[in-house]
Amino acid sequence: MVLYVGFLVLVVLSTFAGRSRPFAATYQFLSDLKPLLILVLGFAIAWTPAVDRLLRLTAFWFWLPSAVLVTLGVVQPVCILLDISWHPRAKRYS
Repeated sequence: MVLYVGFLVLVVLSTFAGRSRPFAATYQFLSDLKPLLILVLGFAIAWTPAVDRLLRLTAFWFWLPSAVLVTLGVVQPVCILLDISWHPRAKRYS
């Protein structure tokens, strides 16, 4: 939660320091709040022990798919730049 609040603070600071128009900046800020609001409202409607267990399980194992996605995000551009032939987007210069 602290990281998310930090993210929102950075969004607001970059909006006021940048050249964003007020309406577009407000729309973007509210769009950034949507995932948090959906989660909070959903749990406010039905907070049961099963939901609690599911949330704890998700929070405990979330690092694994996140690590895989971050690794793929780092590796893919490197594969393209190094022209690794097994990569589907790699170009062959023969």
